[in-house]
Amino acid sequence: MATVRRDGFNESIWQSGIAAYHSGQQHSVDLYDVILAGGGITGITTAYELQKGGQHCLILEAQNLCFGTTAGTTAHINNFFDKSYDEVEKGFNKKTAMVLAAAANNALALVKQHIEDLDIDCDYRESPGVLYALDKKQAGQLEKLYEASRRAGIDVEPVNEIPVPVPFKKAIR
Repeated sequence: MATVRRDGFNESIWQSGIAAYHSGQQHSVDLYDVILAGGGITGITTAYELQKGGQHCLILEAQNLCFGTTAGTTAHINNFFDKSYDEVEKGFNKKTAMVLAAAANNALALVKQHIEDLDIDCDYRESPGVLYALDKKQAGQLEKLYEASRRAGIDVEPVNEIPVPVPFKKAIR
């Protein structure tokens, strides 16, 4: 079976030319309140938030900081996941979908706040995402996704235009 190469297997355009980082320092484990496994955006953000709260953190990374999943992204962040909110409702319940949506929205706000607070020059900008259906079957699936997303607290709306020149049956932003 063929597998899709992802995460750290493919070098993203912003990885080339970045040297590997290792502090070279040896530290006693008793100096830390928290040890985090993984130096991607989640691990770095968690350590940063814990340190703001007075915790001493150590990040352990097998490869290089931001190497794996973080490096394999397209550098966009959003409040949609591999599983849609209707799938989360079906597999769990509506409350779980709402908790997931709230967590996603909080994460987006946290990233934006870090960029502002730390004056990070990263060309951050907000742009709407668009999902569209090409046929009747996809339109039905998109309608379920739309309704569940709304119930979960995601700000989505139907649109009549999409940013690509393809015929479509239904679209949401």
